[in-house]
Amino acid sequence: MGWHENETSIIVEHGSMSLTLDKMSLAVRVDTGTAVWETGAGAAYMAIGHESTGLTNLQLGQASDKKFIPAVSGYFEGLYIHLGGFSANGAAIDLQVTLRLFLDTTSGDVSFETTDVSGCSDCLREIAWPGAFEFSSDADSDYTAIPAMQGYLIPASWDRPILRYHKGMMFGRDAYMPWWGQTKGGNGYLAIIETPDDARVTVEHLPRMQTHAAAVWLHSHKELRYARRLKFRFRKGLDYVGMAKSYRQYTERLGKLRTLEQKRFQNPKLSGLLGAAVVHTCVHTHIAPVSDYYDKEHPELNDFAVSFEERASQLIQLRIRYEGNLYVHVDGWGLSGYDNMHPDILPPSPKGGGWEGLAKLKQACADNRILLALHDN
Repeated sequence: MGWHENETSIIVEHGSMSLTLDKMSLAVRVDTGTAVWETGAGAAYMAIGHESTGLTNLQLGQASDKKFIPAVSGYFEGLYIHLGGFSANGAAIDLQVTLRLFLDTTSGDVSFETTDVSGCSDCLREIAWPGAFEFSSDADSDYTAIPAMQGYLIPASWDRPILRYHKGMMFGRDAYMPWWGQTKGGNGYLAIIETPDDARVTVEHLPRMQTHAAAVWLHSHKELRYARRLKFRFRKGLDYVGMAKSYRQYTERLGKLRTLEQKRFQNPKLSGLLGAAVVHTCVHTHIAPVSDYYDKEHPELNDFAVSFEERASQLIQLRIRYEGNLYVHVDGWGLSGYDNMHPDILPPSPKGGGWEGLAKLKQACADNRILLALHDN
């Protein structure tokens, strides 16, 4: 029980849980009593420098000056980690980093905090602590759960690499909620990003090799500026449903949970989404020559439109054939078409029919019990 140190490691124990920190590499080993989760030797890192002149990646374990200070209270046991003495390409770098590692003795949760990065003014780009747990398996029952878009599971046995849209940025399509989880051999963990602003989740799945998932803290105006916190919950039998329920309990305890019923009370139109068929359509698309999507061989395909009035007519015909709830999501309704010239989206697309055409679409939806949503980024 408690806090122990030897020449190579620091061990924090409570009940069946133990945390082991390698003093050289800063790799972390979590033994829950039923499973062991370990980060790799170089998993904790930071990137410094400037995009224009090149970035330098530093493993946090490379620090030549390390101080470990125990921290114990009535509800947690852990330590502070102070790092300094970094260098790259033979040159010393004036950087000091402060980290924290805590085991909650009441819940068994494990928290990793990055509290301070100082000394190197205007150079921090990102930092990851503790980095990814090693996760290699070929079992179909082992997987990684990611709340991206509608949510997906990456089976450990999946035979294709996983590509990301926006590098896992919080609250974008890569991470609609600030958590992820993994389950292996009947044991799992939920990782909750408690400070989701200026953060991303990096996920790398290499078939037959590994699936790595980690929180990465991004700079705020080229500095850390505030403490970043990551919480892990380890449970036997934890699956993706249990992960989602545990995150819901977490938000409820913070007073941030809003149920569907509460949202319906605030906005009665939400009832129209229940059981609704989703119609995803577009009015105007304009692709600029600088875009990767620009078709140089067929330039006529880079600007096209279907009028608001024609879309309204199509929806009326759909209503005749379908009596259930309908929800229509309209892209490309703005001035220059889909995902273009933000935030200057008004007036509505002239090629689509402008204000008059949009008004006709709105009226057709209202007359035919169709919930209309104009999508804009």
